[in-house]
Amino acid sequence: MTAPEPIEVLLLTGYLGAGKTTLLNRLLRSEGVAGRRVALLINEFGSLGVDGALVEGEGLARFEINKGSVFCVCVKTDFLRALERIAREVKPDLVILEATGVSETSDLERIIDSPGLGERFAVRANLCVVDAATFTKVAPFLRAATSQARAADAIVVNKCDLAGAGELAGLRGLLDELNPRAPRVEVSFGEIPPGFLASVRHELRGSDAQASAPPAVVSASFASAAPVDRAAFDAVLAELGDRLLRLKGNVDFGQGPRFVEVAGGRRSERSPAALAGPPTAFTAIAWRIDRPALEGFFARALKAPPEE
Repeated sequence: MTAPEPIEVLLLTGYLGAGKTTLLNRLLRSEGVAGRRVALLINEFGSLGVDGALVEGEGLARFEINKGSVFCVCVKTDFLRALERIAREVKPDLVILEATGVSETSDLERIIDSPGLGERFAVRANLCVVDAATFTKVAPFLRAATSQARAADAIVVNKCDLAGAGELAGLRGLLDELNPRAPRVEVSFGEIPPGFLASVRHELRGSDAQASAPPAVVSASFASAAPVDRAAFDAVLAELGDRLLRLKGNVDFGQGPRFVEVAGGRRSERSPAALAGPPTAFTAIAWRIDRPALEGFFARALKAPPEE
């Protein structure tokens, strides 16, 4: 009896706020993905499933791991169980894995290639999303940002509309050094050209496995039923400054929830995400600060204890 073909896995990696979820939504509508039986495995560095709520598409099988990074020992079991369920219950043509922004690609591939899974899954490609305006700022300090780019089969330089000509030129030079072999495309809003994914070929690039998340990076999730004072919230963001790497979720400033996002020092607000629970529910990711201190900053603004 001939063994079944392994299920293809598409890895979406990229540093915090680069636009992985936006690219995922584009891919779900793209040639080569639309019409296939797809399962989504979404991992977040934080306890709220914000990214899962932002994914478009009805009827997709979705699995979320929200306790921390996939490469952390504490959630490896959850990751293995999710893949087992996908293979046994969903039996898709393709699994798209959106990894947390501080993941190590080599660890993801080691898990997928482990005994018992390696025969049922095969990495199709690893797309790394790079924020055109902020990558050169974080790359010198945070290993995950550069290791993801080095391991990529292709690099999607996103948010080019927010970067100047000088920033783009500097970024191109840096990416030439980090990964000269990977094809690149420069886009805004994740709009990769038709056929780009089909041209990408996978090649495993190993590196030392990581047993835990980078020690300088912490996350905390918050929830509140009471309206949040906007001035106090803004003051917290200003005081945290560049220590705040990422913030995403709903915040109710007294006129109903708004989806608030901070990435690369830029803040935006739009219509709320469909999150279960109270009107204010968001995750903050920071570095050069411990978790109790991060919780204390936002607890002052919310006037309520952070969610456990």
